[in-house]
Amino acid sequence: MFFENFEEHSILFNEIKLRKFIESIKTSDQDVETIFQNLKSKIEEYQSLPQIVTLYRLIAAPNKDTIRTDNLGKHYFLHPSNITDDFLNSISISRHEKIFLVEIQISKNKINFDRTIQQNIIFPNEDEIFTSEFVTQSNIKSISEIMTK
Repeated sequence: MFFENFEEHSILFNEIKLRKFIESIKTSDQDVETIFQNLKSKIEEYQSLPQIVTLYRLIAAPNKDTIRTDNLGKHYFLHPSNITDDFLNSISISRHEKIFLVEIQISKNKINFDRTIQQNIIFPNEDEIFTSEFVTQSNIKSISEIMTK
């Protein structure tokens, strides 16, 4: 794993390793240095997260009662302010559907930082956070409808 002990790694210690890693998996047209600087900022943000982290997920559903809360998946994001038309298109949600914002709280050690970093390199504009296990009903703080078809 790239960040086996995420808390113990400083970005400066890993700069060479991180640049090589970016070069090996990047798919965007951005140069390695631009991706590195953006990623460095994200890693610093991840390192400063509190021990209990609030994450968000959008779910399209006919109504709130049809959302399966026993298995909400592993893909989340940190900032609900990121919800834009471009964001909705990137995750294949149409404004013609009812959209619900699921707010969860999980322990920071339940975030899969390796997968999160990899996806941030491959898809730098998505800001996706991956959990290490499926989120269940016990993690849900709220589910609210944010857009109606």
